[in-house]
Amino acid sequence: MEETFCADMTMTQRSETMNSVLKRYVSYKNDLFEFFNHFQRSLDDRRYAKSRAYFQDSQSTPAMMFPVEILKHVVRVYTYEVFEQFKDQLCKGIDCKFEIVEEIGHQKMYRITPFGKKFHRHITYDSSKDSISCSCKRFES
Repeated sequence: MEETFCADMTMTQRSETMNSVLKRYVSYKNDLFEFFNHFQRSLDDRRYAKSRAYFQDSQSTPAMMFPVEILKHVVRVYTYEVFEQFKDQLCKGIDCKFEIVEEIGHQKMYRITPFGKKFHRHITYDSSKDSISCSCKRFES
């Protein structure tokens, strides 16, 4: 598989996704030759869908709610679909209350609470390692 960003997807989830895609093309009744023909067709269809998405992205630019540099970068680098996902996450991140909980040496611990919500996450930033970790374990650097 080519280098693909699969945020928060386990290897099992990716495998199950590929299995469900292949089930649309192959059957247990297929012999080896038919299997490879159907498998090739599935690859061709996926490549076509990817090419079509790239073409559509090259013909238009998504509207930006606010023109910040990171969104400008995402528009240039990723597909429209990924841009929308990123934009949604960025908006959710901005709509939070940030509190410094503790500072120990090079580490700063923050509590992040989405507005209107009761739950919160804990973020640790270590400036000596230039690393960030989150209690949800979804975003690590």
